[in-house]
Amino acid sequence: MERWISLLAIMITIPLVAFPVAHHLGFLTNIILDPITEIKNNEHHVERLIIKNDGILQAKNVDIFINKNDMDLLDSFCLEGTINDHVENPNYLKIHFPKISVDFDCRLTFVGNNNTGIGYALISEEGRDGDEWHVNKEFNESRIFLLNLLFTFIGIAYTVIPAYIIWIWKITPKNRKKLEPTCTLGKYLIEKYGRFLKNHDEKLIIAINDGKNTIELLHNSTNFHKSYIKNRVNFLHKKTILASKDPISLDSNIAKNIKQD
Repeated sequence: MERWISLLAIMITIPLVAFPVAHHLGFLTNIILDPITEIKNNEHHVERLIIKNDGILQAKNVDIFINKNDMDLLDSFCLEGTINDHVENPNYLKIHFPKISVDFDCRLTFVGNNNTGIGYALISEEGRDGDEWHVNKEFNESRIFLLNLLFTFIGIAYTVIPAYIIWIWKITPKNRKKLEPTCTLGKYLIEKYGRFLKNHDEKLIIAINDGKNTIELLHNSTNFHKSYIKNRVNFLHKKTILASKDPISLDSNIAKNIKQD
């Protein structure tokens, strides 16, 4: 039961820890700016900038300051954002988003000289540190890869852990109770090793004392699952209750206390 509680605690802890960290690092609400050149010749340059959230959660209270680089805003289609072209620094354009829905585009079109181009912005988002954006495809691809890796890990964990809990439940003998000092052996074990032992451990110890010195022999004697026996044998050996695991043998002091009964 203690192991199941520990595994359940791990399953609850993983999202509680992973999701805030992932959000802070920008893996859950990844705001990207995608510049697309539409026209570029000797006279002028027209560039479209697409702003979108390709994460998995809606972003809240986002402010984006775009360095216009001497370009002018020609057209826009940005239903979730409010555009302000009159900020303290005339080189910047500000867009405020109360929210940015996942995969909902905000499109801006700029025009300027042929040697200009949008390539830098500052991004501020609720729950995250400020971020700088540059025209850097490799960085965006790296962030998407890490996001996929994170959720692949979480998906595997939430598949494996429940399966492991079910397996442990199936191989664990039922009606396990803490060892009670009902005999000389039980009293000795509790006084020397504490109350972490179960009544099934006592059954294994007595069977080992009767000459059942292998997993197979213990299985035939107790009818416990072999994996459970192996796990408890390792545990009892770690606690020095067993002197050896191959063949399985008891500490001499424990064997003496069994004979006293």
